[in-house]
Amino acid sequence: MKVTGFAVASIGVALVIVAGQTAEEISSRRLIGDVLMVLGAICWATYTVLGTIAMRTRSPLAVVTIAAPIGALCLIPLGFLENGYADIPGWSAAVWLNVLYLALIGSVASFILFYWVVRRVGAGVAAMTSYFVPVLTLVLAVVFLGDRPQPLQLVGGLVILAGVRLATLRVARAGQPMPEGAA
Repeated sequence: MKVTGFAVASIGVALVIVAGQTAEEISSRRLIGDVLMVLGAICWATYTVLGTIAMRTRSPLAVVTIAAPIGALCLIPLGFLENGYADIPGWSAAVWLNVLYLALIGSVASFILFYWVVRRVGAGVAAMTSYFVPVLTLVLAVVFLGDRPQPLQLVGGLVILAGVRLATLRVARAGQPMPEGAA
């Protein structure tokens, strides 16, 4: 059931992404972006697996306390690709507040919450939360940018939701589906 759900949700993601593209957008820059997305998914999978192993003996807060500085150190070299940190002296207080917000809320709090979910429902089900990113992105684009989604994007969003639901079902002994976590 889980593998089928993952497959269905992945098809939904592909539908949302492909429906939002036009022929003019296909380029080497687009290919680089796609490769970076795949590398990001590999990094996320590695982080989730290592974090799940670490959670056998540590709390979500302890795991994130270890992982956040390591992640920051891994990102520092990439900053040299963008202005080589020459622009930092010119950052305003608002920029520094945004950096602080991203560090504490967007990263630390989010990862603590993620590992809390991992501890409660397991890594497989928790990993399914990443499938909501295209759906939420589509909703936010409509609400904040006034975008009009393509019909295929809406179908893709529904397919994602169906796949996640399918992956989070488990089969009861009598052969009837039962939501994950149900008694």
